[in-house]
Amino acid sequence: MLDAVRPRDCGGAVVWFDKGGLDVELRHVTEADWMISAIVDSDGAMVGLGSVAHEHIEADEDGRPWPSVAVDFIAEILRGETEVRTTYRGGAVLRATLLLIAPDGSRQELCTTGLIRPALLMFWKPTRTEVKRVSFGAEG
Repeated sequence: MLDAVRPRDCGGAVVWFDKGGLDVELRHVTEADWMISAIVDSDGAMVGLGSVAHEHIEADEDGRPWPSVAVDFIAEILRGETEVRTTYRGGAVLRATLLLIAPDGSRQELCTTGLIRPALLMFWKPTRTEVKRVSFGAEG
């Protein structure tokens, strides 16, 4: 998939085997918080973007095996077809949502990761939301 997508802003892949599974990390060359991680075992995969947002892929979708779905999702991230919407209270992350961007510009919410942090209780602090479109400069 990396050969087909050709991400020019990827700092390389780190792969290791751990406890009967496979872990992969792809880091962005200039954006330190844009890291794709995949933890894969025989039952499914968890594909993460950055330190907070992640998607669990555990079942076949639309007649496609889950490994193909996971690889395609990583390719979508590399090509810039995803956004991360992060909500903060003060400087702490409250939740992160992964969105898939369709060719027509519409967005499909894939997952939301909520965090248990003291910031949840600091209701007097205002919240703010940042949306980042992530791209690794993929050409394919």
